[in-house]
Amino acid sequence: MRIKHILTKNQSGFTLVEVMVTLVIVTMLVGVIGSFLVMHLKSYETTKSVIDIQYEAQLALNRIGKVAMESGGISYITSDSNMGVDNDEASSTTSMTPYAVVFEYASEGIEGDKVVFLFDSVYNRIVFKNIDATEINPYNPSYNINSINSEWYVFANYVDSWTITPNAGATFDESTGINITMNFKKNDAVITVSNSFKYRNKY
Repeated sequence: MRIKHILTKNQSGFTLVEVMVTLVIVTMLVGVIGSFLVMHLKSYETTKSVIDIQYEAQLALNRIGKVAMESGGISYITSDSNMGVDNDEASSTTSMTPYAVVFEYASEGIEGDKVVFLFDSVYNRIVFKNIDATEINPYNPSYNINSINSEWYVFANYVDSWTITPNAGATFDESTGINITMNFKKNDAVITVSNSFKYRNKY
């Protein structure tokens, strides 16, 4: 009889207060763990973004520096997306956030091949194409997203802005080199890189 009474007593279950307290504790634990996971994931994404733009920035600066040094100088630069044949900006401007830049590979005053860089503000990137010396209208190339990887190629991603200035306070036409500053941004990560390059083949 006593054994039956003890078994009956042990099967009484949890009270409402005990259930509520348990739920509160579980909710607090879930909140703490969830906050930790969110912070960890955010930190991971930020670190990944920093690594991505650092790699992209260094690669882009090295590549455009190589193009600049091996060229005969800038033959065309404009901040206007409506590029035209006439170009007074390269001979009179001393600083610019360009839409388009054309480096020319000239030989003793003879026009040669060119490399055109365009800033694509829609996709935050710089694209480029090579232009043959026989091109009829090299300073008015058409660009659209459908020509990527067939005519135009992506030079650098995550580009927020860039600035080019001629060295020694000269104009672009007179300068013997350029200074380039490039700003990269991905999510909350931001980085700025800059360097100076001297033309090796300007006549």
